[in-house]
Amino acid sequence: MPAEAIGPLADVRLLAPVTPRSIMCVGRNYSSHAEELGNAVPGEPILFLKPPSSVVGPGAEVHYPELSQRVDPEAELCLVIGKRAHRVSEEDAFSVIGGYT
Repeated sequence: MPAEAIGPLADVRLLAPVTPRSIMCVGRNYSSHAEELGNAVPGEPILFLKPPSSVVGPGAEVHYPELSQRVDPEAELCLVIGKRAHRVSEEDAFSVIGGYT
């Protein structure tokens, strides 16, 4: 059952859709992005982590450290893993996805 509306959308602050414990990212995961950065297309995925605090709600301000010399804003697709998973086969991968954001 949907929650009861508490007021007009303009009067509320939306929070992030998820509260992650960890965020695993894949860098240069498509060739045109690697090329626009002036990098070679990697043969293996480039994995890195982001802090959970990097997830914010719609319209939230994003603050960059003053020492930042280059910022590359990008739209991201997030897969939300919906249940415990370990060494899931390619064929079963969709069975552990809880959603997208």
